[in-house]
Order: sequence, then structure tokens, then C-alpha cells
Amino acid sequence: VDEAQWLDAGSLRVIVGVAERAVDRGLRVTVAHRPVPGNPELAALDAVLGRSQMVVALGPLGESEVGELSAIVLGSAVDGRLVDVVYDQTQGMPALVELLLSAWVDAGIVAGGRLTRDPATPGPSLVTAVRARVDQLAPATRTVLEALSAGADLDDHLLGATTDIAADRLGDAIDDLHAAGLVVPGTGDVVPLVAAAVAEMTPVADRRRFHSRLASALAQRGAPATRTGEHLAAAGAQGVGVAAAYVAAGDATLTEAPELAAGWY
Repeated sequence: VDEAQWLDAGSLRVIVGVAERAVDRGLRVTVAHRPVPGNPELAALDAVLGRSQMVVALGPLGESEVGELSAIVLGSAVDGRLVDVVYDQTQGMPALVELLLSAWVDAGIVAGGRLTRDPATPGPSLVTAVRARVDQLAPATRTVLEALSAGADLDDHLLGATTDIAADRLGDAIDDLHAAGLVVPGTGDVVPLVAAAVAEMTPVADRRRFHSRLASALAQRGAPATRTGEHLAAAGAQGVGVAAAYVAAGDATLTEAPELAAGWY
């Protein structure tokens, strides 16, 4: 049974019943599912399966394992540069490795186990493939993913301020992103491939709205003027207050980097 997290409670109870009788009937039951905290049926299934076999928690692949999987997917030996780029883009998430390689073969970016050219921004087919995964997320989780994919360093306060999601719900959204394999375990950073694709599929107006909210939150907490100014610029913001923020950024950089200050002015 694969992707068991999508099964309804009744179906999961049936599988639990089968698993409880599997040894006596000479059957082997193998189940794969994403981590879903708070799901009693999946927890019961794991408990039953764990009586007779090891329950394995799968994590990202290492770089050498990405090379092995790439060779299997492509059906040929792969060179080190391709493996490096695929690992950097996917951070070892197996499903993303297969998705990326398939899209690059179709686009002619990969041939004969090597890159034919440097990959640019994700093409339409790759964005569509990532969108199919993103669209499975709950609306709040997708909003958090869009914010984290914008390339800004966000703590919980800034993430809440830019998404209007309550702090007690942010943790659930992050857990969902981990379970979906869209963020890097241990860091909370969005997988580079996913971040690039999400940036492509996010409307310009939504991106500007995010940067505007982030600039406001940064200004309120007294962040460096240059950081606030960068997000105001990304938002395409205008007005007297914005001009003052740009002047403040110029003043802050005038001594050490007058050429940057001139740009702010």
C-alpha cells in the first residue's frame, strides 16, 4: 500500500485488520505513508506492522544515492556535474529527483547522462509538475510555502505578519510541508527546485503584496534600513514614506559603499 495517508479511516481499519492476521496467513504487508501527526488509524497501522518488522523512517538521499537514482531513472551512467546540480536543486528528495530529471530530459537539458546546458529557471512542464504537488496542500500551508519561497529570511513573527496566519497554526503548516517533502529537514528551508517553481507560479501582485507586508513588519521592529528598502523595492512601493526609507538606506551605506548609496538615492 503506497501513499496510505490519502486513505479514509474505514480503509485504514481494513488494512489494520489484514496486518493483524498477516503472519498467520503467510502474508507480507508493506505500507508507505507520509508522517501525519494526530492520525489514530495510521498510528494503529504502524503499531501493528512494527510488531513483526522494522518501521523505517525514510529521509532525503545523500549525494551518492542521488547519483545512483539518477542512473536508474536515465538508464545510463551519469557524470558528477549532473549529480551535483540535481542534488543542489532537490536536496535529495527522491520524488523531486525523478521529477526534475524527467523534465530536463524532455526539455533536452539532459542527454547521455550529462547536462547539455546550464538549466535556467524552471520551464513550464516542471512548474506544472510542482504545481500538482503544491495544489494538494491546504490553503494556509500553501500560503506559508509561497512566503518561504520568496527568498527572505523569515522568523515566526515575520512569517505570521506576512501571511496573516496565527502563530499556533504556523507549526501545523510547517509540519505539512515537511511531510510533503517540500522543505529541507532540519533547516525549514524550501527545497530550491520547489522555491523556484513556486516563485514562477505566484502572481506578481501577490509577490508585491508579500514584500510590502514584510517591509512594514521590518520597519516596525527597527530592522536595518537597507533590508527594509530591499523589500519595498521588490514590492514596487511608492510614496513619500517609501522615499524616506530609500533615503535612510542610502544614508546607512554612504560611508562604506557610496555607489550603493547613490542607487538608493
